[in-house]
Order: sequence, then C-alpha cells, then structure tokens
Amino acid sequence: MSVSFNSLFNLYNFSSGRRLFVFEVIKTRAETLREKTKADEAIAEGRRVELVARIDTFIPMVDAAIAHDTQTQLTERSWLAFKRSQSASEANAEATANAFDQDIDRLLSSIDNALKDRHRSLKKDKPELASTAFAFRTELFPGGLLNHIHQKHIDQLASNDRVIAILTDPARSAARARMGLDDFTDGLVTANSRFRAALKTETSPATTYDEVRAANALGQERLLRILARILGDHADINPEADEARARLLDPILEQNEKIGAYLRQNRTPPDVDPRTGDELDPAKDPAPAPTA
Repeated sequence: MSVSFNSLFNLYNFSSGRRLFVFEVIKTRAETLREKTKADEAIAEGRRVELVARIDTFIPMVDAAIAHDTQTQLTERSWLAFKRSQSASEANAEATANAFDQDIDRLLSSIDNALKDRHRSLKKDKPELASTAFAFRTELFPGGLLNHIHQKHIDQLASNDRVIAILTDPARSAARARMGLDDFTDGLVTANSRFRAALKTETSPATTYDEVRAANALGQERLLRILARILGDHADINPEADEARARLLDPILEQNEKIGAYLRQNRTPPDVDPRTGDELDPAKDPAPAPTA
C-alpha cells in the first residue's frame, strides 16, 4: 500500500517560498554540520565516516527539493500572469458585450413593438393578420420581452439564438415580411454574432491550476521526506544527535508555528521571500496561487 508522508506528519501546508527558505537554511546547516563532524576527533573514525556519509547523501536530497520548488515558483508566476491577463481581457470583453447587448435589446424591443402594433391596428379590419402577429410575438417572447433582455449575457445569447432561429425559418419568411421584420431580423443576426464573439474567451493558460496544485503537493511531500530523513539520520540517543536533529528541524518547526499562528486567527499566511524569510505583503506581492 502506498503511503503519503503527508498522512504521517502533522504539518501545515507550506507555500513554495516558505519551503524554499527552509530548504536553503537546512542545506547551510547540514554543510556546517558535515564540516564540524569531519573535524571532531572525539568521534571514533569509523563513526565519523558514517555520519559524514549520511550528510553527503542528505544534501543532494535537499538540492533536489530546492530545484523542484524553484520551478514551482516559476509555474505559479506563469499561472498568476495568466489570471491577471484574463481578468483584464474579461473586463474588456464585458464592456464590448454590454455595447452589443444594448443594440440587441433595442432591436428586440423594435420587433416586439412592431408585432404589438400590428396586432392592435389590424385586430378589427384584418383579424387573421392580427392573430398571426399575436402568435408570432408570443412564440418569440413566451415570458415577455423584459424577461428576455434581463437575463445574464450567456443565457440571453441562447435566447437570442432561439429568436433568430424562429425569425429566419424559411417557413416563416412570408409572415416575417408582412410583419415588417426583415430589416430588424438582419440587424439582430449581425448584432448577435458580434455579441457572441465578445463573450468568447480565446486565451488558454500556459500553465493550468492543476499543474500549480500538483507542483505544490510534490513540494510539500519533499519537505516531509526531508523531515523524516532528519529524524532517521539523527535518531541516536546522545547529545550530538539531539543537537543536530534540533538544528536541522528548527527551520521547519519555526515556519510551521508561524503558519499556525495565522490560521488560529483565521488569517491566510502570506508567502515569504525565499532568500530572507521576510513575509511578503499580499497587497504588493500577492501569493501566486494556493498551495493546497
């Protein structure tokens, strides 16, 4: 059975910046510990060689974690850049769609008024045509014109398509002409085509959120594996092992406590500068993406 390290340790999810900062501190301390161990003649030579060998295989593990989360930050920045450009694009598209929507509303109102006038004016002298106008209007706007034009854009687009399908039905061409709707229909087809184009979002992300989430999940797993490796490599019961274990675990536990302090106040922990560990201002340096 495959077991995730996340299920074995009670550790908060670290942002990519926090993980990178922790990894860099651990690497520096591991390198210092290696040199100290090499020079410590109080340790038996065989034991000293064994301890140094452990550290020599541990540091590449940390290097791999650093390389991974350096790429994770690039992935997050790519996602953030896409989201920002998409927001700007959507805002522009919304403004353009609103303009075309107003054109469509005027055309639909003209069609509704034309049919209403035909029904009213022909009711006495040409009841058959008046009945046709009433039936046409009821079919086009079964819930009334206001219900049609007050829908959300995407819903009105579908309703517009239904109205256009009725108006352009070859079987209704004669009735449409007699009702004086040909010009309105042509205008509606053109305006609705532009409306549809304005609502489309053509941009595709270079990076998907699933990729961001997967990269952070693997980064967290690497953090937990490093934690487990520290516990395993320095599990002996002696002052030297206790000191080494504390020095290497301290960066992880310190960041974990800082994250917990934010969460206990129902606040989102900000990311940190991976070089200094300084917390970033979300207003100035927004976190690229959630890490969970």
